Amino acid sequence: MKFIPVVTAAAFAAFTLPALAEPDCSGMAVKVTLDDVVQTFQEAGGEVANAKTNGGKCFEIYGRQDGKRVEIYFSPTTGAEIGRQES
Repeated sequence: MKFIPVVTAAAFAAFTLPALAEPDCSGMAVKVTLDDVVQTFQEAGGEVANAKTNGGKCFEIYGRQDGKRVEIYFSPTTGAEIGRQES
């Protein structure tokens, strides 16, 4: 009976681990606004569901792009994409 909880815990960790890996922008100077990043994302055809500054001080957009759900991280200095997760 101990096998099922171990498998369940391993499966849970596999699905939650990628969500914990976000970039750290805490040492970067803020030179663009979150609104600028959102506007650029929308002009590129993206649909924004939520946009925020994450715990690591990077800009983060949740939405859809090219038919996929995306979570994209952007530099607060340049506004450039620095990470992406798609599903």
